[in-house]
Amino acid sequence: MCIIFIAKNVHPDVPLLIAANRDEFYARPTQSPHWWEDAPHVFAGKDLQAGGTWLGYNKQNRIAGITNLRRLDWYKTDAKSRGELVKRFLDIEDTDTGSAMDKYTDFLFANYDQYNPFNLVFGDSNHLMVFSSATGQVRELLDGVHALSNGEPDEVWPKMQRGIDNVSTYLKSNQPLSPQGLFSILNDQSIADENELPVTGLTIEEETLLSSIFIPEINLRGMPYGTRSSSVMMLIEEEGHEEMIMKTVEH
Repeated sequence: MCIIFIAKNVHPDVPLLIAANRDEFYARPTQSPHWWEDAPHVFAGKDLQAGGTWLGYNKQNRIAGITNLRRLDWYKTDAKSRGELVKRFLDIEDTDTGSAMDKYTDFLFANYDQYNPFNLVFGDSNHLMVFSSATGQVRELLDGVHALSNGEPDEVWPKMQRGIDNVSTYLKSNQPLSPQGLFSILNDQSIADENELPVTGLTIEEETLLSSIFIPEINLRGMPYGTRSSSVMMLIEEEGHEEMIMKTVEH
């Protein structure tokens, strides 16, 4: 997952909204989001290579999503799959959300260095947390529109700011709220100017190709790569109770 937009208590009818693109090599086998047979309370896509996931929710309306942190100098060949971190949180069935999040945060503090660099968002509509392996710290997201991508949480790359602005405008407009309206934001292929590009260890040409919200299929280091799927998750009120819905478009 390479970019996640999060809107917390921005729209009066949707206390939590996630719009995200998963960017990945096309050779990596993937299963579309579904209720997992081996964990029936988890709804998420599945990475068939390592068994984890990049974004999902569970029947307690808790969510988790992950982005790779583009620090090539920190990469380890023997690291565990980062998708396991999302799966681990969603797999917690504890009805006490506070207890579940405390236990999980303790796990992150003790084990995050076993994984390659990442940013992780996890929690629910009341308490949504971000953990970055760059700092080893966790913080709570306040109300508003936020973005996570492949830099540290405090970094705002051009595509992140463009998405924040577009999501904010859409949610504050008088348009009916729908996944399709958010998919149009996720389909933005605008690239950044060269002087706006981050410095992450890639070439200028590679940074440019990766600077759009939606990445069309490109050749990255000799392999086909791009946005594999776009997903919208919304927590809505349905007949007196909150229900999470998730729509995904495969590319």
